[in-house]
Formats: sequence, structure tokens, C-alpha cells
Amino acid sequence: MNKKYLYNVGELVNADYIAAKAGITAKSVYKKKGLDLYKVEQTIPSPTGKGRPVTLYKIEALSLYNVLPSKYESSEMQKTRKKRTDEGRPRTISPELWEIGVPLIRNAYINNATGDCRLMCERVCAHLHDIGHTQADPDKFYKAIMRKETARDMYGVFHTENWKELHARNMHRSNTTLTSATPGYDRFSILMNAGLAGKGFGACRIIVIDDFKRDAWVNLDGTPTMPEGLAFIDGLTGFPLLYEPCTSLTTASVARGILKVAFM
Repeated sequence: MNKKYLYNVGELVNADYIAAKAGITAKSVYKKKGLDLYKVEQTIPSPTGKGRPVTLYKIEALSLYNVLPSKYESSEMQKTRKKRTDEGRPRTISPELWEIGVPLIRNAYINNATGDCRLMCERVCAHLHDIGHTQADPDKFYKAIMRKETARDMYGVFHTENWKELHARNMHRSNTTLTSATPGYDRFSILMNAGLAGKGFGACRIIVIDDFKRDAWVNLDGTPTMPEGLAFIDGLTGFPLLYEPCTSLTTASVARGILKVAFM
């Protein structure tokens, strides 16, 4: 008899509990005439989390099987096992390391096109080694994350948090755009018909102006700066014509850049 399936809820018990006390099988318990008289409306969930709820009976039903009251007094009731404080986490990885490593592996897996969870475990553990967590083992992380024991109803976070589905969603955000037909245009044919492009002319006929900001520049004195500027680009060829740094984007700065391009 599997003890984890024995239930004693106050003065209510299940068929497995009765069978254990009477020394018979659970199937034999249901065959006893008069058992339904002790049946109550209350039920508890199935121990596996699946299937029908567990039916409960009044503890006095034990008298039908010649079990003396002294054998089922509250002082001798079935003791329940306390749950582990680290339930759902692998014992081979410390809770602190688990809290650090799993989110990193999850983000790396979801945002990497390869969809290789083992590779992400190796990369993250290599990073953890670099910052001092030398006990991080990629094999232990991978086995715990990918755990799948259907018989024991035990699954790793890869399955409980639907990592595969999250990865698929992230990699196919524009799936509709990519698969739907869209009209195509011959840009140069349109420009030629408009008289803006053609043999022997067209350069600098269209100028695209775009503002920009850079954060990787350094002043002459060594201090970092974030300069603004304007980019003037040829609209037909995409060739950069002028990059004009400026302290602020104004009509005067735009006009100054257009004049420089015109003179060139």
C-alpha cells in the first residue's frame, strides 16, 4: 500500500485508508454492503493531480470491516509528511545558484534563434564561472530544466513555463507580415517616369535629411559627449553626402547643410 495515498481528513478517510486498517485491498472495500451509508459529499483532489477526486467516508465505516475503534483513534491517525522547503528545485544545485542561473538561461534560450537549450546552459554557466560561481554545472542545469517524469508528475521549468512556445513566439513576431503577399514597386522606374532619374542625370536630385545622435564620441579633453548632427544622403543611391555636427537641430542648421551639399 502506497502511504502517500492514505488520507485522513479530520474524521473522514478514503478507501485506501480503510483497506490498510482492515488488511484488505481497496477493491474489496467497495464491495462491502452498507459502505455508501458512510459516504460524504466532501472530496479531495487526486494525488496525481489528474483523474477523479478522491471519495471520503466517515471513519466509523471501519466498523463494517471489524476494525476496533482503538485502532483508528486520532492519536494513531496516519501522519502526513511535511513538504520540502525546496520543493520543485533540484537538490544538486543550490537555491541561490538556481535563482541566478535559470532566468539567464531562459532569456538566452528565448532570444537565440538556434533553440538549443543545452548550448544556452553551457554559455550561461561559462559566464557564471567568470563572475565567481565556479560550481555552476551546465549538465546539472540542463537535466533539471528539461526534467520530464510523467509517471511521477514531475517536470522541469522548460515544460511548466512553456519555454518552447515562448521561443517560437519571440522568433516569429512578424509571421503574418512575412507570409502575407505585399505589393512590390520598382522605385527607379517610378523616379525615371517622374523625371528625377535617368541616364546622365539624377545624382543629388533627391536629398534625404536625417538627424542622428551618437554616444561613443569623446571630446579633445577626453570627456565623453553625445553630439547631435544631421546626415545628408543621396536619395537614389543611398550614398552619404554630408555629416554635419550641430549643437541643436534648427532650420538654420538644415539650410546650412543643404547649401554645403549644393556647393559640392
